[in-house]
This record gives sequence, C-alpha cells and structure tokens, in this order.
Amino acid sequence: MSENKSADWDWSEYFDKINDPPMRGTVQAAIDVLGLGQGRPAIDLGCGHGNDTVHMLNAGFEVLAMDTSAEGLRRLQNRADLEADLLSAQKASFHTADWKKNIWTNAGFALPFCPSDKFDQVWQRISENLQDGGIFSGQLFGIEDSWNGKVSDMNFHSEESVRALCNSYGIMHFEEEKGDGKDAVGRPKYWHIFHIVLQKKSK
Repeated sequence: MSENKSADWDWSEYFDKINDPPMRGTVQAAIDVLGLGQGRPAIDLGCGHGNDTVHMLNAGFEVLAMDTSAEGLRRLQNRADLEADLLSAQKASFHTADWKKNIWTNAGFALPFCPSDKFDQVWQRISENLQDGGIFSGQLFGIEDSWNGKVSDMNFHSEESVRALCNSYGIMHFEEEKGDGKDAVGRPKYWHIFHIVLQKKSK
C-alpha cells in the first residue's frame, strides 16, 4: 500500500469545493486587534487559492501569499475580488519559503500540513519574523483528529503542547473544537482543531 501524503492529494478538488467561505473567526479576530492594514506587511502561509488572502488584502495589508500549489496561486492571482496592487506570491513550502518581518502571519488550516520533523523550525521562523506586537492567526490539529496516524506528512498536537507553543505570546483567542463532520470533498471525518490568535510580546 502506498504511503498517504497530503502533498500528493488533488488540491484542485479542494479549491473547487471551498470557494469564498465566510471570513474565518481567527482572521476577523486578527483584524480586530490590528485595525486597518495601511500597507503594513502580512504573510498568508499555505494560502491555497486565497480565501483568507482576499480578506487580508481588502483590510489594507500588503500580503505575501505562499503555497506549494501552483494551481492555487494561479487561481488566487486571477481573482477579481482583491486589491491586486498589495499582493505578491511565492511558490514554496513552509520550511523553504523566504519571508520578511511582518505585523501579521496567518496560517488558516495550513500548519497541520507541515511535516512533523519541520514544524519546530517553521514555528521558530514565524516567531522570529513577527514584529513586536504582531499577530499570528491560524489552526493546529489535535491528537484526536482522525487523520492522525493516517497521513504521514502532517503534525498533530495535544492541548498541552499547543499551550506550550503559546507561552511566549499573549493569547488573544484560544478555542478547541472536536466533533464529527466531513472533509472538503464530503468524506466523513472526526475533527480536532485548535483555533488560535496570538500577539507577540514586546521585548
């Protein structure tokens, strides 16, 4: 049996199914803290075809959108509902991407798809590149998630380990979600998700 890797999934099917959903609560919470972007730099890690990126741009942030999917980035750049002058894109994985200091790093349902042996490196880079007072918003998957142990290039966390990751930040929002549901293409799935919004403490 071949190894199940998220990197091999048909992400175009996901892009077709999940298009223009309501603004995620974590994105709204980040905007509530930061206010209008006024051209300040922001990063959207694992942006896909830009469902979060659009809201970040329309709030006035200058956004560098990153993803490994050329198809996702193509769809993002072809969207008509965004401030294209504030957008740049980079095709790269989390651990090879090149990004600069920013006021907001968003990773909407993206970081779980970082291989577990690269996660600590990526989390450190996020922290190092956030300006003092900057915001991280995103999701991590819990150990009870039904993909845990079934998808080899993902990472999963206990509540204790998620809270440890938050130790050097001010916690603006922390929500744990568990329950039966479906994935983007309609297959049954048990979800275990941590929705977090963190603010980097000033030194």
